[in-house]
Amino acid sequence: MYLCDNCDHAGLIEVNERKWAFDMNVSEKELKGALEGLQRGLVFSNDRDVIYLKNFIKHQKNLPFNQKNKAHLGIMNRLEESRHKFGFQNIIEFIEAPAKPLERGTGIGIGNGIGTGIGNCDEKKIKPEPKPKKIEVSEFVSMTEQEHQKLISDFGADGTTELIEILNNYKGSTGKRYKNDYLAIRGWVKDRYLERKAKPNSNRGAKDDSGETAPQPPRLKPITKW
Repeated sequence: MYLCDNCDHAGLIEVNERKWAFDMNVSEKELKGALEGLQRGLVFSNDRDVIYLKNFIKHQKNLPFNQKNKAHLGIMNRLEESRHKFGFQNIIEFIEAPAKPLERGTGIGIGNGIGTGIGNCDEKKIKPEPKPKKIEVSEFVSMTEQEHQKLISDFGADGTTELIEILNNYKGSTGKRYKNDYLAIRGWVKDRYLERKAKPNSNRGAKDDSGETAPQPPRLKPITKW
């Protein structure tokens, strides 16, 4: 229930085991064991930082997709943005395909050597692969080199520079921070960028996913002659 209540409309949720354990008042060991027990209904991204909940879209009665339904288009766009993380080619096939079993256990519990913990296996413990190192692409924005190159591939060098500039200015002026700047760019920043391209003379403030508007510089009053 916790994952269903906290995932987005496409059934995706960023992995944050420490926060989940705190929210549910359980130990991280217990949480890892629970995730292992739920693996048939979960699909982990390639770098294991995002989970897709199998059948979530179906249970929300959003299948089959209707191209004229804005909610369905939003779900499809969200999944499209996550294509590179899961490595699927077709959204529908990804949704309908059975969940793949975990390559290694998520727990440290007792078993037949599955996972990184205590088991009845003499094999060496498998260390999780380190997460890619993030680089600073501007004063307030950072992401991995792979994520940066993906933006350049999708939006070009100039478009990527403008996307980063939008988020950098917003974070610098408001003090707001994101756990993942890349996903923020793929979300509201991209929408703001496309809006700018469609309306180049628009000077409305950038809005983030919470609807907050970046502060605008004060308008100067005309000087009145005495």
